[in-house]
Amino acid sequence: MKGFRRVLVCLDFGPASRRVLEAGVDVAESGAAVRLLHVVAWVPSVVEGAMAGYGSARAIRTLHADSERQLGDWGRTVVGVDLSTAVVEGQPAGTILDVAEEWDADAIVVGQRRRGRFAALRPGSVVERVLRGARCPVLVVPV
Repeated sequence: MKGFRRVLVCLDFGPASRRVLEAGVDVAESGAAVRLLHVVAWVPSVVEGAMAGYGSARAIRTLHADSERQLGDWGRTVVGVDLSTAVVEGQPAGTILDVAEEWDADAIVVGQRRRGRFAALRPGSVVERVLRGARCPVLVVPV
């Protein structure tokens, strides 16, 4: 399946992210634009059993900078497409959908860890929310 001109490839830097990247580049037309996206997830911290908010601003900045460097390293391995990268902070599913819409992506590529036959459709999973909310095709790569 080829033919997409603007492909958003979502990477979490896990061990199987290489397969997600390869799938995203594979479905892109020659000369297509591919944007690699990593979401720095806002994860609530817990202090003595109580919610204490999100990580410190300094910790978020460090994560963001490390993610930009790592995404740049991944991007240097890709040839034959117009490549850009984006590191965005937020909740993963909503952020993926927002970036896809803002960038006018015509395909989204995400990875799904194998946790049973219908893991991607598990209510509340990032992939399930992206599948339900996307305005373009979503390719789910089992990893």
